[in-house]
Amino acid sequence: MSVSAMAAHKFWRKLRVLVEASPNNFTTPVLVSAFWYLMIRETIKLMMI
Repeated sequence: MSVSAMAAHKFWRKLRVLVEASPNNFTTPVLVSAFWYLMIRETIKLMMI
């Protein structure tokens, strides 16, 4: 596994803990969409190199 994949995995686990701890479900889609946006952006950056 690459460094970025490891970082993404750790980030995803942290995010999931936050989402599960969050009482209101409104923040969940916001966090998930932000996560996916960052993931896709980083993936594109890696592909550009």
